[in-house]
Amino acid sequence: MSRFAPAVAFVLASLAVASAQPVDDLKAAAGKWAVVKATLGGKDFTAAFKTLELQLTADGGYKVTINGQPDEGAVKLDPTKTPKQMDIVGKAGPNAGKTIKTIYKLDGDTMVVCYELGDGDRPTAFESKAGTKQFLAEYKRAK
Repeated sequence: MSRFAPAVAFVLASLAVASAQPVDDLKAAAGKWAVVKATLGGKDFTAAFKTLELQLTADGGYKVTINGQPDEGAVKLDPTKTPKQMDIVGKAGPNAGKTIKTIYKLDGDTMVVCYELGDGDRPTAFESKAGTKQFLAEYKRAK
């Protein structure tokens, strides 16, 4: 039995690191964000999203307001995937009851998220091609 102890310890340590990772990304992403660039279906939509206010919390909550309309819910991260994955689960507002599949990357005060706004598969690249319902947004941390 004792010969398995190192293997069990390694597995438990690996699980601890893997389970801590989403919390680290959630903490790093917590705060207010503003859109600096937005593309939907291959077209520039930056001007339409300049009023968007995004607030992420360290416990996985989100609140978005665009043109005065609020949307709230939770985010579930899986940073073990490549690219990292996030599910956005709407709880109140226009996305209540919906789950939006995304990929994300976070680098300091810059966050890039590619959303699948239709019924398609989760995006696999940070792009928004013509004819798709993929929304690519680059955010900067609001001061």
